[in-house]
Amino acid sequence: MSISEEIQAVFDSLPESVSDADRVSRHELRDGTIIWVKQPTTPKSTIWHKIQFWMARLIPLKILRPTVSQGGAAALAAEHERLAQFAASGIPVVDVMAFDGRALATKNAGQALNRILPAMTDETARLPVLRQAGSALSDLHQAGFCHGRPHVRDMVMGDNGIVFLDFEESPLSVMSLAEAQARDLWLFSMFSARYLDDAALGALVQGLVADAAPDTRASLRVFVGFLRPVAAVLAALRVPGKDVRQAIAATRAWHRILRLSAQGEWRTGRDLNPR
Repeated sequence: MSISEEIQAVFDSLPESVSDADRVSRHELRDGTIIWVKQPTTPKSTIWHKIQFWMARLIPLKILRPTVSQGGAAALAAEHERLAQFAASGIPVVDVMAFDGRALATKNAGQALNRILPAMTDETARLPVLRQAGSALSDLHQAGFCHGRPHVRDMVMGDNGIVFLDFEESPLSVMSLAEAQARDLWLFSMFSARYLDDAALGALVQGLVADAAPDTRASLRVFVGFLRPVAAVLAALRVPGKDVRQAIAATRAWHRILRLSAQGEWRTGRDLNPR
């Protein structure tokens, strides 16, 4: 890919090293085009990832294995390669404007969902937006891919619908595609739980179950079966934190909807509120 003189000038102006907080910068080109430039990051592993690593060693579930980015130029190059692969397969991802090995420039595609959803004063309007995002994620899965970390901040509402960005994690290096897709769906529901009540979250999960492939649903049943008692303990102990509350809500929703799905009851329009 040839790099325009203007974008090359932006690349040349970048500092040699940046903090994780500053590694993505916004730039406006002379024609008004907004681009986002990402530089390599340091490894993102935290104490929680180390705990997850040892849990995965003790519990024989590949889906629990950490997939955190190892950072550096190699991780940025891998993300560039995944963006090209997804785009070639018709997956709606951000347009790559330039890549030189030390920086990746992508074209602004719209507003991220984590900015759109909190601004919605009518909370009932949030579910259709998240259903649209969930449908786009299911389409990505049906094309034979996984996202890795489908956070709402990594989904943008573009002119023609949902656009994906930020493919830093590579779960297929440690788990099967079905497990990676199951992990995608659970993570997406967990990140969505911040914006939905229990009934709306159940409705979102219902749509995700309906679109999931049989082997992905099977992986979800195993994963949720493991998480359910953990979530129950965390809830009983009243462990603080938004992430914990969202994980508990997502696990409860998945347990209920998967159970109803197995019984064939979710198609009847039964009340989806958790019991």
